Amino acid sequence: MSSDERRPQSQAKVREHPRRLSLVLALTCPLLMSCSSPSASAEKPAAEAPNREASSEKIVTPAAPAPRPPETETTRALKAADKIFSARRHGEALKAYQAAATAAKSAGDLSSEAEALAQVARMYSLTKRLDEGRPWLEKARALASEDHPWGWTRYLGVRGIFERESGEPKRSLATFAEYHDYAKERGLYTRAIDAAHHAAIVAPPAEQIRWAERGIAAAEAGDERGWLAVLWNNLGTTHEERKDWKAAVTAYTKAKEFHDQTGGPVQKIAAAWALGRAALRAGDLAQAETLLPGCLEQARRGVEGAPAAEQSEWLGFTLTSHGELLVARGRRAAGLAQLKEGRELLVKAEITKWWKAYLQDLDQRIAAASK
Repeated sequence: MSSDERRPQSQAKVREHPRRLSLVLALTCPLLMSCSSPSASAEKPAAEAPNREASSEKIVTPAAPAPRPPETETTRALKAADKIFSARRHGEALKAYQAAATAAKSAGDLSSEAEALAQVARMYSLTKRLDEGRPWLEKARALASEDHPWGWTRYLGVRGIFERESGEPKRSLATFAEYHDYAKERGLYTRAIDAAHHAAIVAPPAEQIRWAERGIAAAEAGDERGWLAVLWNNLGTTHEERKDWKAAVTAYTKAKEFHDQTGGPVQKIAAAWALGRAALRAGDLAQAETLLPGCLEQARRGVEGAPAAEQSEWLGFTLTSHGELLVARGRRAAGLAQLKEGRELLVKAEITKWWKAYLQDLDQRIAAASK
């Protein structure tokens, strides 16, 4: 995920460090893919007292996972538009959703029409054309009904996004909370995850972890193992940003468990590296030593499935973390050499454009190891 709303990515929530989590999270859900707006993470609200009205939780009894609507010409058109959107071809997706809305109207499928209209509005919001998108959202509102869960949840999600991007974070949070509870009550767990993701973006800092945990709860209720890998990773990143390394270790341990079950080579090395690095920062050198040397060895061989342009990035990341481990073990010269070698690779990969904080921290560690 390049620079996703979770910054994943300020945090897939998904929240992610640009590029690092883009390697970890291969998002395929069009709802969460619809969250990727490069500007969203940059406008995270400043710390404030929790909004009691928006953040008050009601007890939600999880339902059995809901089946998708029967496949028809209109649902197939909507699914095809979602697939284009997932590929981030937003211009094509706009036209596809407009066509899907027309087809649904002709067929009298109000739920699919509401979904398609809401997504047309979302395509406009992605290019900051909110005024052009609002009439489409109003059309979706006129058709969407709580009696049609798929159309209603799609509408709520886009409504919350428009509220957020219009500078109304509290109102947006209330909408995403409504979206989450409604979806979870009806067994629409992927959409409940999407709602929790969006809520975490606009929530005050004190509530971000709670929303991450609600997303995890929705994924557990729906047995969404792939999403559990992503969401535990996101929670680990949240703890990492707060420098709570012990909590990050706990979350990254769960992320690694699920990535090992569901992920490919890229996801697995990313999960192992994140956990090894967190363990190192938490002072657990023994655990770090069970992970970081293997990550470095794999990166030297080449990470299967990673684009060629990213191979040097993985080598840079694993070299710097392993170098930090060597320094911690008293092998200062060898560790410093790896820190510098990794830094050179990351600078060539233009890390200053997508993760400045990592480079700043690395430079501080090189300076300390050089004394």
